[in-house]
Amino acid sequence: MKKALSALLFSAALIATPSYAGDAKYSTKTSTIGDLLDNEATLAIFEKHLPDVVNHPDIEMGLGFTLVDAQAFEPTLITDEALAAMDEDLAAIE
Repeated sequence: MKKALSALLFSAALIATPSYAGDAKYSTKTSTIGDLLDNEATLAIFEKHLPDVVNHPDIEMGLGFTLVDAQAFEPTLITDEALAAMDEDLAAIE
């Protein structure tokens, strides 16, 4: 019985522990485009991975969206690969 309870508690702890990506201060899934543009460090990363989005003539309309949300409108500009690479760099910001 003790072993079963210990195993159950250990499993619950693993489920409740957030992943590294969840600990990131900035992310393409949770940060708005406006927030990414307003921060010098995140703007540099944004420009590195998605320069055409940063310079898009309609960028103002998307300031409240996350990049993942905006991907539905510009799937050829905002690719899964670019978002994954950007998230890696954003995760390094403290």
